[in-house]
Amino acid sequence: EWMIKEDGPKFHTTPEAIIQRAVLALMYFTTTGSGDGEGWTVCGYSNADGTTCEALGDAPSRWLGQSHECNWFGVTCREGSMTVVELRITDNNLIGPIPPELSKLSELQTLILSDNNLTGSIPPEFGSMKNLRT
Repeated sequence: EWMIKEDGPKFHTTPEAIIQRAVLALMYFTTTGSGDGEGWTVCGYSNADGTTCEALGDAPSRWLGQSHECNWFGVTCREGSMTVVELRITDNNLIGPIPPELSKLSELQTLILSDNNLTGSIPPEFGSMKNLRT
């Protein structure tokens, strides 16, 4: 719903790009506790460019913002292909289960979600993620 009503088609050039952005949006909405996007608190570390993220809603690289998802806090993409290879979202009050849909990020190599309030077990779908390192 967010992609249709608020995001628009600006970054959706291929089916893979649509899936990637949708999966990340789903990750955001399902780990905010109430589903309204208000549960995440602070970034907890400096971004690669050296700036410190404060409140996600005010950060230039906030999730669901106007920038490409590769610029969102905690997301690292492969240069050139713009595919997600790393999600590193620590100490940010993520609440609830890890969404199994993250397994659709086929190039994901690193997933670090430590020091949050995640519940449940690792989704079995993660077993098909051939690039994910342990």
